Amino acid sequence: DEDQRIYTFLDTIGSDECRKAIYDYQVRMLKNSDTFKPYIRWYTKGKDLKFNYLNFDEAFEYAVLEYPFSFWQWGHDCSKIPSREEDTDTHIQHFIDIVGMSFYSDASMEGYASHYYQSGTEMGYYGFETDDFKGLLKYLPMDPNPSAVFTPGKMEVEFDGTLTNKVAKWISKNGNNMIYINGALDTWSATAVPPSDKTNSLWFFMADHGHASARIRNLDDNDKSMLQIKLTEWLETGIDLNKADPSAYKTRKLVDMMTGSYNSSKQAYADTAYFDITLHMYPIWTDRPGHWLYVEQSVTSFPDKPYRQRIYRIEKDGQGFVSKVYEINDPSRFTGKWKNPAFFDSFGESILSEREGCDVHLMPTGNGYSGSTKDDLCSSTLRGARYATSRVSIIPGKIESWDQGFDDKDQQVWGAVNGAYVFMKTN
Repeated sequence: DEDQRIYTFLDTIGSDECRKAIYDYQVRMLKNSDTFKPYIRWYTKGKDLKFNYLNFDEAFEYAVLEYPFSFWQWGHDCSKIPSREEDTDTHIQHFIDIVGMSFYSDASMEGYASHYYQSGTEMGYYGFETDDFKGLLKYLPMDPNPSAVFTPGKMEVEFDGTLTNKVAKWISKNGNNMIYINGALDTWSATAVPPSDKTNSLWFFMADHGHASARIRNLDDNDKSMLQIKLTEWLETGIDLNKADPSAYKTRKLVDMMTGSYNSSKQAYADTAYFDITLHMYPIWTDRPGHWLYVEQSVTSFPDKPYRQRIYRIEKDGQGFVSKVYEINDPSRFTGKWKNPAFFDSFGESILSEREGCDVHLMPTGNGYSGSTKDDLCSSTLRGARYATSRVSIIPGKIESWDQGFDDKDQQVWGAVNGAYVFMKTN
């Protein structure tokens, strides 16, 4: 059976005018899909998005149906929805900004495979009502409503909600000392844990906040005071929420997304212009100030002979982040030590030499981060180069990295020519 809570939320959230503007925009995107899709297809090619689990046309229609979910989830502005008078570029840019296509690409299907399996077998997930789009959907079914559960390999699974229901019952009666913070605008708040008067837990539904801004730091003074009193009571120690550093969590989230082992084997198999490269990035010096990552790259067939070993330091920088790049003195002694990060504990920052001008500046984009070095500030002498540039995109399970070297005449002398290396997470 379909869970109606998401449908009810989307039918009632916001004003009548805003919901109509959302629906009208969806209808225009579907009615004029022959105009919009060629542009969006080229956008996905530029982002190196692949569509095999879903074909491009299916992914486009899913994204249009996803639009109101994403719009409210991230708390977007109703006044920014394009009207029918606005041009094609405005409609497409809005589509990319609000929902995009990456969530329905192969990389996301692989990155969220375990999540989709659990959703399909025991957690449940949402679907899309299609009654209002009769005659407009050409590639997705109308009955039953299309589901957002994409099981690995499209395997058939049976849903059993026994465990989920047991957990829900236990929480409602025994789930003490818990804090539930929801943005009232966030679509996911429709499926929030229901408040219970049988526990001492706290529930906050923050008005005018979406998925990204429903945070302790944004609670009003009364709610923050209530939370502070409860935490002090539960932990039996003084708590000052006003001293909390929200940037620490954001930085940790980025570091966690970067951490792991990756390779470009799929890209290399599909395009011989790219080598099969393995990339390892693992935290070191976790008991010291800052966030440090040891980075090791090698041709996959020669894992013991890395061609690049670096240490990155990730720092908050305004609304984004900066990844500072350091070379390592005598790097061969650290080869393979991504498997044993504690090895670095006996060394200090004296082993590092910062690569001035090679900082990579990252900004949040959709469900990840992207950015680059600045101008021609990162010097390089490799193969006659004068400077190097790096462009990076990070989403769960996937890192795209495009490093290039240029000479005095701004002619490329090393690095990939046709686009970024695509590294898929392997663990």
